[in-house]
Amino acid sequence: MRRDLWPLWMDWALTGAWMGVIYYWSSQAHPDIPGIDFDPFRKSLHAFEYLLLFVLWGRAIRPYAGDDDVRRMIWALALTAAYAVSDEAHQHFVGRDGNLRDVLIDTALPAALTLLTWARRRKALPARPDHPSA
Repeated sequence: MRRDLWPLWMDWALTGAWMGVIYYWSSQAHPDIPGIDFDPFRKSLHAFEYLLLFVLWGRAIRPYAGDDDVRRMIWALALTAAYAVSDEAHQHFVGRDGNLRDVLIDTALPAALTLLTWARRRKALPARPDHPSA
């Protein structure tokens, strides 16, 4: 989508709004989602919630990270991980169980996507003449 049709402030607004939604859900003592009691399913929802944050961060920082997709993804991953850590600290203070395992779940999909993109980019680069690939 062309930048003049979708202003940069809108990317930042969506990122901030999504962070607000995550903060609200984390403030709930026991966030009950009707019909969702299966713990692995709840954890996968948590992972996708942070995957969306990762994508939103990637869009918002695009003008600042240059044309390198991997660099932008690394920055978006770092920002997503930082928010995941702060979210777990927040959960600890509202009487929920904040732990490192949830941070790892929250950042697993963004990290995997970043690594896959990096590996694909690296494979596509031509071999340097001073480093034989044999």
